[in-house]
Amino acid sequence: TLTGQRGLNVQYAYMVGGFIFLRLVRPNLAQLTAVKEKLDADFAFVHARLRQHCESVAFFNGGKAEKAIVERHFDAKQKHYTVMKRKQHAYGVAQQWVGYFMPNNLVWYLSMVYQEITLEKIGGDVSGLTPEQQGDLSHDLRYLATTVNNSFTAFGAIMELYGKVQSLMGHVHRVGKVVEALDKAESVSKGQTSMEEHGTVEQEPGGNVVKFSHTYILTPNHTQKLAHDCSFELTR
Repeated sequence: TLTGQRGLNVQYAYMVGGFIFLRLVRPNLAQLTAVKEKLDADFAFVHARLRQHCESVAFFNGGKAEKAIVERHFDAKQKHYTVMKRKQHAYGVAQQWVGYFMPNNLVWYLSMVYQEITLEKIGGDVSGLTPEQQGDLSHDLRYLATTVNNSFTAFGAIMELYGKVQSLMGHVHRVGKVVEALDKAESVSKGQTSMEEHGTVEQEPGGNVVKFSHTYILTPNHTQKLAHDCSFELTR
């Protein structure tokens, strides 16, 4: 039976086997979600930038260039959405089968087997059962279906938790990026810089040559590095 110690072992084996199967067919949901969030943010950024600087773009006749940039971000976003939805759909089919349809089919099969075994014991068919025997059989089948279905459905819900956590990890990654950017902006507003100047800049008195040795090229607020370890000369 599936209501005693043997049944509990079978259910644990079902959970372990189902988890292994879902782990093999599960895509990298965390990475898919993180990339989706990044593409959405990039597309929103270029869209807002174009809307904010539309007059300058029109003045310098940069419509074609901006259109190409926006369409490139949109195409990347649409392509990723297509791939992500296909993978999520395939994984959803496997997850529904393991967590829902398989327990229902198992309940139907066990009910049929239990009914056949009961009829063999009493030596007759359903029409030959007394009302009391029919009531007992109906009660046993109902108890078996409810117990097995609820137990396997609960184990299926447990197996779904890891997939949900994987999706949440992608959102957490993007939230972490936002928090990091906010911390950096707060440091800049307080006059705190995270990067220091590196290297030397030399100019001979009255000369026409400026020499850069192993220098870093930083943004004006010293928060981003544009070039690393540069050595060159500028001649007037």
